[in-house]
Amino acid sequence: MYKTIMVPTDCSGFDREAMRVALRLAERSTAKVHLVRVSGTNAFLGLTGGADGLALSAEALQMELDSELAELHAVAAECRDNTTADVTCAL
Repeated sequence: MYKTIMVPTDCSGFDREAMRVALRLAERSTAKVHLVRVSGTNAFLGLTGGADGLALSAEALQMELDSELAELHAVAAECRDNTTADVTCAL
């Protein structure tokens, strides 16, 4: 039926019901669940100057990306604890 189920997340907690549905579907169809989060950091897109003219340093950008990725990995680990489906994630 399904091979891969992609679940977008912002790691806010409001997306947990969508994840539960995806995990149930994945278990029934032996599909993989792929959690995807889009970085909210404008500098990630090459837009380093904000409206106030401030620019993020490379270190600040890396810290922000590391933080977002750590949150995503924590959500993926939570999903893995509650399912037999294969769960992967990407930022």
